[in-house]
Amino acid sequence: VKRLDDQALVNYLSTYALMLSNADESTCEAMADGTVSVKKMTQLIENLGEPQRTNFVDTSYMAALAEIEQTKPPVNSSEEVDQTMEHFAATLTPTELRRLTSFVDAKSKRSPSELCYWQRKYFGAVASLPEPDRHILARYLVEQW
Repeated sequence: VKRLDDQALVNYLSTYALMLSNADESTCEAMADGTVSVKKMTQLIENLGEPQRTNFVDTSYMAALAEIEQTKPPVNSSEEVDQTMEHFAATLTPTELRRLTSFVDAKSKRSPSELCYWQRKYFGAVASLPEPDRHILARYLVEQW
C-alpha cells in the first residue's frame, strides 16, 4: 500500500483502523504481527459496511497495480514527520505518552498486545487528525510497519 496516493492511503488505513477496532484482542494481535488468518481477515472485511468494504477491496487492488507498475511513493520530510508526531502526541493522555515512550524504546521486544494497541491508536489517528497530518502520518506508518 505504500505506493498509493495520499488520499487512497488514508482511506485504506482508516478502513483498516475500523477493522482493528472491530477485531477481538487475539485477532488484532495477529493483524498487528502479520499472522492473521485469511479466514479472519475475510470475516472482518465482510463485516464492514458496503462503502468501507468496497473501498478496502478497491484500494487493495489499486495498491497491487501500483506495486506492479513500480509507482514511486510520496516521501515525507523528517520535519513533516516530527511536527505530525507532535500533533499526534498532543492527543494522548500522560499515561499513554509514557506507554508510547516504552513502546518506541522496546523496538525488538514489542508484545503482540502492545502492537495491537498502538496500531489501533495510530491508524485511528489517520482518520481523525486534520490535514496535512493525516496524510503525513499515513505515509509514515506504511514506511514503519
